[in-house]
Amino acid sequence: MIWLATLGAGLAIILAFGIGRNALIQRQRLQLIVDQAALSADGSLRGLNVGFPCEVAKRILQIDIARLQTCSIVGEETRVAGSLIYMGIVLSAEARSAPKAQPVQQGEAFGIETSNR
Repeated sequence: MIWLATLGAGLAIILAFGIGRNALIQRQRLQLIVDQAALSADGSLRGLNVGFPCEVAKRILQIDIARLQTCSIVGEETRVAGSLIYMGIVLSAEARSAPKAQPVQQGEAFGIETSNR
């Protein structure tokens, strides 16, 4: 009888570990989907793809059975948050996309190049 209880406890631990591991994998998958949604929304904001930015993000998330939680555009920055329910566990992720700031080179001011002669 003790061996049966030990076997049951062992199987429960293995099952819990498997569910936890798969939840982490799903969380990483969700992060990739939200990243793609933010990039697509940013592309739409800039006119690189067709559509309204937040609608584009929502469609990207819906393709992978995730939900759009928030989408905001402030200036040139796009922020997207999404969620996914995996085995009763609510997973969430956020991403932002903004234009890359061009670093100012030494001796360069307001787009005027200078040379050291």
